[in-house]
Amino acid sequence: MEFDHPAAQTIIRSSPHRVCLSRLGRCEVFQRIPWKPNESSPTGPHTHVLSDLLKHRRSHSANIPIPEGYVGSLHLHPANPNSDTLGNPKEFARGEFDEFQELLGRYGPPAYLAEKKRIFDAVKSGEDPTSYKPATTRLGRAGTRIALRQLAHTFSGLTNLEAWRNIFDRVGESSGVAHGH
Repeated sequence: MEFDHPAAQTIIRSSPHRVCLSRLGRCEVFQRIPWKPNESSPTGPHTHVLSDLLKHRRSHSANIPIPEGYVGSLHLHPANPNSDTLGNPKEFARGEFDEFQELLGRYGPPAYLAEKKRIFDAVKSGEDPTSYKPATTRLGRAGTRIALRQLAHTFSGLTNLEAWRNIFDRVGESSGVAHGH
C-alpha cells in the first residue's frame, strides 16, 4: 500500500492503537502517529511503517544479519553505554557495555565477532593501519567501525587509534556518536 493511498492516509490520521502479537509476546503502542509536515516521532515507544521494506517485500533491513531460512521476529536495543534512553550523552557505563558484550559473544554473528577481534588485536599490537586488509562484507565493515569506537572507550593509551579511525571509521564524517555495541 502506498502512503498516498486514501486507506493509508486514514490510518495515519486516525492514529489507531497498534497491537502486535506473536509467540514471543505482545506489544501495544498508543502513541499518536505524526503526519503533519515537520512533525517528529514521539518520545518513547512508537511504530514506523517502512514503505521501502514493504515495496520490496522484505521483512527486515539488509543491515540486519538474519541467517538464511530465518525470519526476524523481534528487534531489541540493549542499553547504550554512551547515551541514555533519549539519546543524550552520558558517562560511559562499563557495566552495561560488558553485559551486552557477553550476550553478543554468545549469540552474535561469527563473522562480525571475528572481525571485531581481528581489529582489537591489530590495534592493540600497534599494527600500522595502512597495511591492514579491510573487511570485505557489510557486516565485517560494521564490526571494524564498532570495534574502533569501543576501543576508544575501553582502552586508554592507544596512540595509534586515531589513525585507525581516520582510515576505517571516517571520524570526520560521522555524527560524533561512539556507539557501544
